[in-house]
Amino acid sequence: MSKSKILTAQARGQSMIPLINPYDKMFVSTSTNKYRIGDVIVFYRNGTLTSHRLIWRLKNEYIVKGDNIFYFDSPVKKSSIVGKVVKIKGKNGTYELESWKYSFFSFYYILYSLTLYIAPLVLKRNIYRLFRGRRYLIRFLKTCI
Repeated sequence: MSKSKILTAQARGQSMIPLINPYDKMFVSTSTNKYRIGDVIVFYRNGTLTSHRLIWRLKNEYIVKGDNIFYFDSPVKKSSIVGKVVKIKGKNGTYELESWKYSFFSFYYILYSLTLYIAPLVLKRNIYRLFRGRRYLIRFLKTCI
């Protein structure tokens, strides 16, 4: 069994608030190459390290998203992933990301992210059906403006 290698990094941005705040210290495990949906992974994007939550897995790519961002990132290749965040130490305390409390928190944010993505698509389809075509929809929108 290989030893776990832990790297430390300091958070800079605001994309993972409220879990990771600016200047929090992140402990990143580089010993695994298996990532679960909900893990916070660290990867290279445009030459900088970024940490976002894993939302969905494809064959050799992952769909990730920051908790404080309303859109999904472009897919991340498996080769650009450094590891996953296992612990966070900051002004709000220390969090072990392998605990059951974090699993619940992670599940909530995945549902929230998917809801933000799916809801507009469902609303758009239903509004279009409601007005039975573009002509009625455009007339309705003009009356709202």
